[in-house]
Amino acid sequence: MNECNFIPDRYREEKAFRRAIRLRVSGLGAILCIMVLWWVAHGHRLSSAEAMQSEISLQLDQVEANAAQKRTMDSQLAELRSRRHLIEKLSGRTSLILVFSELSRRQPDMVVLTEVSVECSSLAAYTTPVATSSVSGVPSSIPLAEVRPDVHPEHAVMRSKLKLSGIAATLPDIIQFAAALEQSPLFDRVTMRVGEPAVWAGHPAERFELTCELLPEEGHRP
Repeated sequence: MNECNFIPDRYREEKAFRRAIRLRVSGLGAILCIMVLWWVAHGHRLSSAEAMQSEISLQLDQVEANAAQKRTMDSQLAELRSRRHLIEKLSGRTSLILVFSELSRRQPDMVVLTEVSVECSSLAAYTTPVATSSVSGVPSSIPLAEVRPDVHPEHAVMRSKLKLSGIAATLPDIIQFAAALEQSPLFDRVTMRVGEPAVWAGHPAERFELTCELLPEEGHRP
């Protein structure tokens, strides 16, 4: 049995064309929706990136400010260390001007010094005594010294020593002199040795020898 189709071909073509148009419009709509979603997401990420960039710029400025402050503090620290090193070097030394001034101030009126000698630690730390020969009329109690190359002056921690020889009218004058030196902030470990009696200006007198250590002058740290 033959089927008869009375629908014109033109109608079927128009219907297919309209279906194709609807399909393309739906596709374009889907593409537009996807583009809108992508634009919104991209705008959000772009806003976040700009905010992060602003924060990074602020942090970079802070880092540069901290670096400049660190350079300033390093310069100040180097200067303070230099001053501290200088003060430490100066604090361990004893001024002989102050020593002699203190001696003249604490020396009793009835005491006369005949010999004053100072043994500096900067020399005694890296020298050793050697044998000496006595000459007629000259005592041989002063030793010569030879250099010890194995000891550096910076490693020396010995104190300087002061040796006083003189004549006093009486023994209490010597004791008074030794006690006055012991009370001074410049002297320490004062030892006294009394020698043989002598004659001073036609009067009997006492010979003595005082030995003490010189205390280093302490400086103030910055």
